Amino acid sequence: MSPRLRRSAPDTGPTQSHRGSTPPALTRLVVVLGVLEVILLASDNHSVVIYYVGLLSVSVVPGWALVSPVRHLDPPLRWALVLTMSWASLLVVAQVALTLHHWHPRLLVALVMLLSSGALVARDPLVRGRSRA
Repeated sequence: MSPRLRRSAPDTGPTQSHRGSTPPALTRLVVVLGVLEVILLASDNHSVVIYYVGLLSVSVVPGWALVSPVRHLDPPLRWALVLTMSWASLLVVAQVALTLHHWHPRLLVALVMLLSSGALVARDPLVRGRSRA
């Protein structure tokens, strides 16, 4: 790398040292959103809250679990990939469920939320509460 490019390289401060270049607080928020959706589904809640939380969680949680480890993405590209991967993964799960004649949307959403949130917690020590030092 040339000295000129080296000087203009972005500073990697404490917020950029995270493995996926995403703040751990955002990953924690996504995990909480996924767990909240599972709790609402398990409680058999039929209020309007479950529809909005459900729409937000199925649009963000699976895609965040897939896209968050990718480094050096622009924020608009990251969020476009999160939305695209979330809906694509849910379409694959729905297609498999329909093919196997086991269509239970609440169960499938709960399963996807648990797997996605579990993957985020298992992959990231900062979310689990352990420091990297």
